[in-house]
Amino acid sequence: MDVVTMSHGASIDVPDADIERVKRFARQARRRKTQAVCAAMVHMFSKFCRILSVTWATVVLLGGFVQTLSRWDFYLVTGLLISDAVRLFLLQVNAKLLPLISAKEVPLLKRVMYFDAQRLWITILEYLAQCFSLNICFASFVLIVYRLKHRHKYPFSQGNTQNLESSLLIFYTLAIILSCIGYASAGSRSFWRCVPFVKSIGDTTVHENSLNAYYDAIYREAIVRGAMEANEMQVTDFAFTKISIELEGGLHPLVVERLNKELIHLLYNQNGGIGMTCEYLKSENVWRRAAAASLPGFWVAENKITLEKQLFWRLRESMYGGDVDAESAINSVRLLAADWDDRKVDLGEEYPFLVDDPVARDNIVETLVDIILQKIRRTLCSQVKALAACCRHHLVQDHFYQKLISEVSLKRDSSELITQEEVQEMLQRLVICALNHSLVGKQTSDKKVTVASGERENYNEENLILRSRLGQLCMKLCEIVCPSKSSICLVTKIYASDALVSLFLHSARPIYDSENCVLKSMVDGIMASQTSRGQEIELEDVKAMERVRQLLSLEKFPEWRQFHVYGMSDGSYGVLDDSYVESEVEKTRRSVRHLVVPNIG
Repeated sequence: MDVVTMSHGASIDVPDADIERVKRFARQARRRKTQAVCAAMVHMFSKFCRILSVTWATVVLLGGFVQTLSRWDFYLVTGLLISDAVRLFLLQVNAKLLPLISAKEVPLLKRVMYFDAQRLWITILEYLAQCFSLNICFASFVLIVYRLKHRHKYPFSQGNTQNLESSLLIFYTLAIILSCIGYASAGSRSFWRCVPFVKSIGDTTVHENSLNAYYDAIYREAIVRGAMEANEMQVTDFAFTKISIELEGGLHPLVVERLNKELIHLLYNQNGGIGMTCEYLKSENVWRRAAAASLPGFWVAENKITLEKQLFWRLRESMYGGDVDAESAINSVRLLAADWDDRKVDLGEEYPFLVDDPVARDNIVETLVDIILQKIRRTLCSQVKALAACCRHHLVQDHFYQKLISEVSLKRDSSELITQEEVQEMLQRLVICALNHSLVGKQTSDKKVTVASGERENYNEENLILRSRLGQLCMKLCEIVCPSKSSICLVTKIYASDALVSLFLHSARPIYDSENCVLKSMVDGIMASQTSRGQEIELEDVKAMERVRQLLSLEKFPEWRQFHVYGMSDGSYGVLDDSYVESEVEKTRRSVRHLVVPNIG
């Protein structure tokens, strides 16, 4: 084990394998930077030779000796100038197209093809450009050697051709140097780009692709601004730029994570990487903020991510609003919470998203509740997804119920503290009443729920529960799953039911048959009109629905084959096979069978 000092000052133990992995990637990144800077310097030398040869050919040879040049020399000099101009044009076009493909190829990246097609097109374009360059350089070299070796005599009189032979020799020497440089440059770039792609199955492709992209960025920077400026470019700055460009270009976050796996790992373990992420969360560029907000979600498997409270507090500030950075922040919360639940991570007695920011005196879970209770609809689906992932953990459930008990006890007439069982029973009765009203198509309101549960005083316990924070949240979730809310998408309804059932089943309280029937009707009602062939859904959404169905002792939904289920499989994003979806459904249902609470009459 090695000790690494994190951005907030705490020291954590990092496995030696992770340290070695980061160091190895950093060494390779430095090597690629050196290669790129050297290649750029060679390019500048080549540019110098090109300008010199063009000047020499046009001014000295074609300008001064054009009438005395042999036909062979005239056409060879002209052909060499044209071929070099064509080669330069191809390389310039290629250099302009490569960044456009990596950032803007939305049509190809929209569904099944995603990153595989992107990498394929980049490789083909680079390979074709370098092949043309190689062929031109090789042909030029062969023609020059043939001219010098087999056509060494000059069929013209010596009177008016003084210095012509020396001028031709200088030009051909410059042309040979250009051909050799172009040949070496094209060969090396083809090797660095194409060989990793050819041998590429698995993580090596992702690793090499990140290094190739870093090489391209350094190379362009060196050519545009100079070798000194390019040498100052850090791999961490490049990582943020690359991730933000790919998010802006329309890549799915799962693909962005896989594409930049090594860079993301380096950012987490590099000194100052997390601090840089916190700074970028306040950037003026929305896509830089989106990249920084996405990183915590990409770091789900990193060692001791649960200790990064400073990062979580900055992430909480980004959750407000309706722009892409807010959605990325909320998505990171969902990924982290879902991962902690799936892997049964030992969080002790402190849930990271319940730790209050000492300045704002608020935490991520309470912030989620705040924005869900607001009228903002743009990121409602992401908000409910994140809330459902958090509500699966018993510490979050405890937090909600303890807060509810405190709110009710403060306003209760009796000095005796209300028990959790009493609070839970009354809350469930109110929720069931609200669901009954929504399922039969009536509008749910505080007033109607109160009447349905019996006329009481304004400040009786049920009214207190209904007006409490947890009560308002449950009513909001009931409103979301209401069949009359046709503007709310299927996925949002699925996760709203997931959060509601998680809160409903807290402490393994027995479910009465009447309550269970209402919950089953709620879940069946969500899927009742959603079996049209070809509808698209994510694998995670399927798993969330099956989790709820298993908790309520419902059979698995029989119509998943009618959907196009998307997700990551074998390193790429696309439509998943029915057999794979079926296996994931079974795995999800098995994972929550121990949480199912038996019904009682």
